[in-house]
Amino acid sequence: MRCQIAAPPVSNSEKNIVVLGASPSLDFLIPHLAEFPEDSLFILSDSVAEGVLQLYPAVRRCIVTVENRRHWYLKSLKNETILFYHKACQRNLPHDAGNECLYFKMHGEEGDVPLSLPSPGTVVGIAFAYALLSAASGAKIYLAGMDLSYPDHRVYSRLAGSLILPDRFHNRETADLTGIYRRSSHILVQSGFPVRTSAEFLAARENISELAKRQGKDFALFNFSAVQIPGIRQVLPV
Repeated sequence: MRCQIAAPPVSNSEKNIVVLGASPSLDFLIPHLAEFPEDSLFILSDSVAEGVLQLYPAVRRCIVTVENRRHWYLKSLKNETILFYHKACQRNLPHDAGNECLYFKMHGEEGDVPLSLPSPGTVVGIAFAYALLSAASGAKIYLAGMDLSYPDHRVYSRLAGSLILPDRFHNRETADLTGIYRRSSHILVQSGFPVRTSAEFLAARENISELAKRQGKDFALFNFSAVQIPGIRQVLPV
């Protein structure tokens, strides 16, 4: 068996939630993760889950995975709670590892999956949507690794899952540059500096901003990512 089916969580009860994506600026926050309140629920993008949990194994967490393609981000995870898109690739789950899956569908999709979430366009955007659902009135939600762009000509945090490279002349930096030049089509300006991004990331940024504006509760939202998201207070770690 690849996954036990988890019981639906108790919503609207979390006071502190930390949402971690896989963008490069997550690296600057890594030393500060222990400073978040002890009762925080960490909602992790699948690609950084293994790296984060190696450094902070005791945090209370769930892991979000969406991809319908094959990947290895979850291969070493055991006894975890995984927020699993119902059309994602089941083979990405390790066999007989004791993990529990909370299945979800996207808004507008048909089917008998009870949990429905909006789709801002990225894994970390879905993690943010789940955070909004789980948060109590007056909660604090902290966002990190949500650059939705390519700051410093990088694609991923160093905690992101291993990249399979064809030979010794290719490394993470050259792979990042190749991906950026292939994907980027727009420029954002952050503190007067241009930052490459893509049409998909621009759309996700707008969707997440709208989601934050429509949440309808007195949440406090803090963005520790390198690039500002309209409507969410940006905080830079020191």
